[in-house]
Amino acid sequence: MLSSTSDVVAEQQRQHVAESLEKLNLQLGKTDRQKLDPDGQSRFDLAKTFLQSAQKAFTDGSYAEADSLATKASTILAPLAVSHPIPNR
Repeated sequence: MLSSTSDVVAEQQRQHVAESLEKLNLQLGKTDRQKLDPDGQSRFDLAKTFLQSAQKAFTDGSYAEADSLATKASTILAPLAVSHPIPNR
């Protein structure tokens, strides 16, 4: 039973991380880097780097690492979403 419980937990974590990565990809895709000030561009670039690392960790099956990196990317992007909201299309 332990194996099946751990499998369920691992699948839940995988799904959570996959959803986080998808949201971050959408957020980055909606952000126009050229319209950001230099600090915003630096934040954008750093968040993109964290997101790429998170995606690699996810692909490698390191879900805890992917989740940690995705959280960092999200934290870095948060001020950009507030100061440069993107209208829904």
